[in-house]
Amino acid sequence: MTRYLWATISLLAISSVASANLARVKPQEVSTELRLAITGIPTPTEEVQPPTRAELNSDTEVYLNGKRSSYKSIPKTASVSRVILAPDGKTIVRIEFTTEK
Repeated sequence: MTRYLWATISLLAISSVASANLARVKPQEVSTELRLAITGIPTPTEEVQPPTRAELNSDTEVYLNGKRSSYKSIPKTASVSRVILAPDGKTIVRIEFTTEK
């Protein structure tokens, strides 16, 4: 009698696990509010046509390989990796240089 009881309990336990594995998962729908939030995120930068001539001033931040530097210490082999212009489009606010190591 005990064997039949344990056999029945084990069959019930196995059948519940098997039915859970065979059940299909229903795909969850993404709400439209979430879609609007994702598409409504503005881009952090916008592309601007480069000016014919940009100017450096005393407030311009100069970086070489991620570290602050002076413009006079930039080697001739360095290349410009990023330039940030002021809203007027002519003054350089920040310029970043990189060199090959």
